Amino acid sequence: MIVLSLLSELIAFLLAIISPVISYKVATAFILAGILRCIILTVVDMDKDYKTVLTTSIISFMFYIGIILKLVLNLPTSQMYKETLLGVAGIIVGSIIAKLIYTYNHLIMSSKKAAIITGATTLVLFTICTIAYKLFMATDKQGNPLGDGSIAIGSFTLQLPEFIKILLVLVTFVASLLMYKNKTYIWFVYISSVISCVLVALYFKEFGTPLLIIYFTLAIGISLSTNYKYKGKCKNKVADFLNSGFLPCIVGTLFFFTIKILKDILYKKYPIRGSIGEEIYKSEAWFDKSQRLWADAPQTTEARNILENAPIIPLNLNFEVQIPNCKPETAISDYCTVVLSLGFGKFITILLLATFVALLAFTFIKSDYLGKAASLMMISQVTVQISGIMGFCFTGVNIPFISAGASSMFSSFVLLTFIIYSMRRNTNA
Repeated sequence: MIVLSLLSELIAFLLAIISPVISYKVATAFILAGILRCIILTVVDMDKDYKTVLTTSIISFMFYIGIILKLVLNLPTSQMYKETLLGVAGIIVGSIIAKLIYTYNHLIMSSKKAAIITGATTLVLFTICTIAYKLFMATDKQGNPLGDGSIAIGSFTLQLPEFIKILLVLVTFVASLLMYKNKTYIWFVYISSVISCVLVALYFKEFGTPLLIIYFTLAIGISLSTNYKYKGKCKNKVADFLNSGFLPCIVGTLFFFTIKILKDILYKKYPIRGSIGEEIYKSEAWFDKSQRLWADAPQTTEARNILENAPIIPLNLNFEVQIPNCKPETAISDYCTVVLSLGFGKFITILLLATFVALLAFTFIKSDYLGKAASLMMISQVTVQISGIMGFCFTGVNIPFISAGASSMFSSFVLLTFIIYSMRRNTNA
C-alpha cells in the first residue's frame, strides 16, 4: 500500500528531473511530500483503506503536474506557496464542514424546520456573495471588472464562483437528506442552481461557471430523482413528473437546442471572428458574448490550433509551453488541456484526464450524496474545460488541482475532503 501511495510522487519526480528548468531540489520535494502524505495517512488511520490511498495518490499526481507546469511557465513561486496554503486551508475547512454536517445529519432528516433553515441559510450566503462582490470587486488597471467574479481583499484575490460551487454541493447533500421525507425537496437543488447561474452570469459577468452548474445540476438531478430510496413520495402525477428523471433530461435537451439556435443566429450577425471581428464589432455589446458562446475568441482559436498540432507522444518532453494572447495564469487555467498536451503529449493528457474522471466515477459509486455531488462537480469542470477547447461551448473553467488560482485550489481540496469523508463514512455505515 505504501508503494502505491508513493507511486505518484515517484512519477512526478522523474518528470521533474527531465525538465531543464526545474532544479533537483524541487524535484526531490515531490518525494518528501509523498513521505509526509504517507505519515499523515498512517496517523489518521487511512493507510489501510485502499480507496483513500488511491484517491489521494491520483489527486496528488494531478497537483504535482500542476506544479511542474507552473514552474515551466515561470509563474511566481509566491503564487505556488499561496495555492499550497489555500489547499491546506481547504482540507481544514472541508474537514470541519464534513464533521459538522455528519454530526447533525439525523437532525436534518427528522426536523420539520430543516428545510426552512436550509433555504434561508442558502439565500443568506448568496446575499453575502452579492454584497461582497459589490464592496470588494477586483478590477484591472483601467478599473474594469476582471470578469471572473473575483473580489480583492488586501493582497488576496478570491473568486466567488469557487465558493458557490462548494455551496451547491452542500445544498445537494442537505436536499438528499430531506428527500427521505419528501421527494419534492429536490427543488432545493434546482432553485439554488438557477440562482447561482443568474448571479454568476448576470452579476459577476462570468460565463464558464454557469455551464458548469448546468452540467452539474442535470447530472445530480437525474441521480437524485432516480434513486430508489426516494421513490413513491409524490402525491400526484404532475408532482411525480416534476421530481422525476425526465425533467432534467428534457431541460438538458431544450438547453442544448437553444444554445445551438442562439449560436447560429449570433454567428450570422457577427460572421467575422477573432481579432478582426473585435475591431469591427467593438461597439457591439453582444459580440463578446457571441465569441464566448462559440468558444472562438482569438486565444481560444490559437489554443485549438496548437492542440491539433501537439505531438501524440513526444520523444523528449516539450517544456517550451506557450499559448499566444494568453498570460501564463490564463493558459494553465482556461486552456489546461492544451498546456498539458504541449508539455507531455496528447496521449499522457488523455490518460491523465481519463484516470482522473474514472477515479471520480469510482468515488461517486462509493460515496453518499456529499461525495457524489463533489465528484460530479469536478467531472463537470473537466467536461466544460474540454468542451470549451473543442469549440462546443464556453471557456473559462479550470481543471481541479492543476490550474493557477488559490481560490480554485481551496475549493478543489474542500471537495476532495468531502469525498474522502463521504467514502469512509459510507463504507463504515
